Amino acid sequence: MRTTTVAQGGGPETVASAKPLYIRIFEDIFPFNLFIYKKVPRLLSILGFLALLAPSIHAVTRLEPQTSAEQFLPASHPFQRFYTTQNAFPSSREDVTVEMQFTYGFDPSDPIDLGGTNRLFNPEAWGTPRYSPSFTLDPAAQLALIDDCQTLSASSLVKLEYVVQTQASIKRAFCWINAFQAYRQCMGLAFPVPVDAGSAVLEWVSAGENATCPEEAWPYGRRAVGDIEMGKFDYTADLGWVRDGSVGIRLAWTRLRVDSNMKERSYLPAATLRVEYDQWEALLATVNAAAPASLGSAMQIASKTTGNRENKWLHMLLQETYVRMAMIGITIGLSIAYIVLLLATRNLIVATLSILTIGCALCCVIASIVWKGWQLGSAESLSMMILTGFAVDYVVHLSHAYMESKAASRVERVHDALRTLGISVFWGMVTSVIAAYTLSTLQLQFFSKFGTFFLFTIFWAYLWAVLFLMPLLAFIGPEGVGPHAVAKADDKTPA
Repeated sequence: MRTTTVAQGGGPETVASAKPLYIRIFEDIFPFNLFIYKKVPRLLSILGFLALLAPSIHAVTRLEPQTSAEQFLPASHPFQRFYTTQNAFPSSREDVTVEMQFTYGFDPSDPIDLGGTNRLFNPEAWGTPRYSPSFTLDPAAQLALIDDCQTLSASSLVKLEYVVQTQASIKRAFCWINAFQAYRQCMGLAFPVPVDAGSAVLEWVSAGENATCPEEAWPYGRRAVGDIEMGKFDYTADLGWVRDGSVGIRLAWTRLRVDSNMKERSYLPAATLRVEYDQWEALLATVNAAAPASLGSAMQIASKTTGNRENKWLHMLLQETYVRMAMIGITIGLSIAYIVLLLATRNLIVATLSILTIGCALCCVIASIVWKGWQLGSAESLSMMILTGFAVDYVVHLSHAYMESKAASRVERVHDALRTLGISVFWGMVTSVIAAYTLSTLQLQFFSKFGTFFLFTIFWAYLWAVLFLMPLLAFIGPEGVGPHAVAKADDKTPA
């Protein structure tokens, strides 16, 4: 007598009881006899998961990008508590803040030619600069730089520091054009220079620390204002020279620098950085509004160097890319999964029901992280892209086993699928849960969140596959056809 025949006759009896208990549990008891064999439990299982889907979809709509600083350690960790607390306060006079550069002389729309550049294999290859051919330090450009420095210094975005001795505040602005003007006036020379000032600027840089002029007129040095150390003001780094075959050396670009109020070591979310970026872009638009053609439009950079890993705007774009790619990754993952299911099952109905199940499982996974209070940061976005494939495994295995069954009826085909792979799928789920739980207990939050996300994915994918897809196939899955299916149907005669 077959186990299938016994099950259809009212449940496992003599032959089934001869099997070890752990085999009978997965072949006949769970989930087949408990949730699938009878129509009422089967229907209740499907309706229960559909009812769970409604609050899950609502939770998914409340998922938002990271609005607070991501934590690298548990919230209770002393280092993390200090880090979180200091991020909540604005920068003080002791904090190092992000240096903003307003750079002139490049093509603002396309400042670097990246043709033939592959930084993956050559990280030091930054591309070829695209200089503006109209950039010239004529009198109009010199006066515009003076005005731009005043505009930047007057902005509330620039760091203001209080000097105890003088009881006055100073702006952290570093404008080489002011030092050049002071030098020209000290030497009794005209300012602005009536012609292209490139040669005059080169002469000033070559003069260095000129003892006949005040320190404010030097091209480099170290200056303190009251009790505030302004630091090394190496203006020579703000002037970019290139070799020109016709004139020898010419000034190709220049920049003005200011210190912002953004703390350099703070980890700011993309939403906060986007607000800061828009404010600096508005200030840049003000600077460029009256720019003469000889100076051209400036571009702003939130870093001391363009390749600095602390570049806040690059970090902002990276976070926004994580969020965008998470959605794209899920969409691509589900599309590929649908193709794989079609190839594995060779049946449109089973493939469609399977991809529907996977989508519902992922919806519950995302809802779980929302209920847990998480936002869509880098860890969550990467987890979504990576772990989508794990939600496919159980559905693919069971749906493929369903189609491989030679039974004629839907219920029998489900029973065959569970009897063939039920125990394997279960223990595969258990081992994955153990690994994911271990990973979720780590101190580093990126790995902890990845492990937790992995845990949710395995948990929901298994439940939806076993308690939703299998009962659903028992109702509307394709029936067996062909001589083998008919023979098995005839074999249902009680022994």
